Amino acid sequence: MGQEANGTESVTTTQSRELYVLSDTDKTILNGIAKEVGEMFDRLKVPVSDTPAGLIDDLRIRSIFLARASEMQGIVQMFVDYARGFYTEKYLNYSATVMKELVSSSVAQFSRLMNQVERLNSTCVHQIDSIRSILSYEKSNMQNLGGGIGG
Repeated sequence: MGQEANGTESVTTTQSRELYVLSDTDKTILNGIAKEVGEMFDRLKVPVSDTPAGLIDDLRIRSIFLARASEMQGIVQMFVDYARGFYTEKYLNYSATVMKELVSSSVAQFSRLMNQVERLNSTCVHQIDSIRSILSYEKSNMQNLGGGIGG
């Protein structure tokens, strides 16, 4: 990736100096998503609460994160698809195998962000399932003690 005089980033290859340039708006969107993904991962690294009310709050937060991660995944996928189409057109003169490798390497910056968003989505799903299991366990313990939820 090269830095242009006007501050835009461009992907370069030996075939052409400038193939695909992100607009300032596109860079702002993608940088915002990358920052948000990092902040969400930081929040997900914090241990969950050890109280039922705290666990329910943690569940709500992760549900919101899951919805946002899905939204970000759609946005990043749009950039991946656009860039993949752009580069596929640029590399039509190459064999299918070479073209595939050139396209993959050219969209690596988008693919990396897509992987992070997909991992965020998966982490949210796993943590939601885990919290639900903890809540179920706590409910069972309270019922066994004779006075808890539904007891």
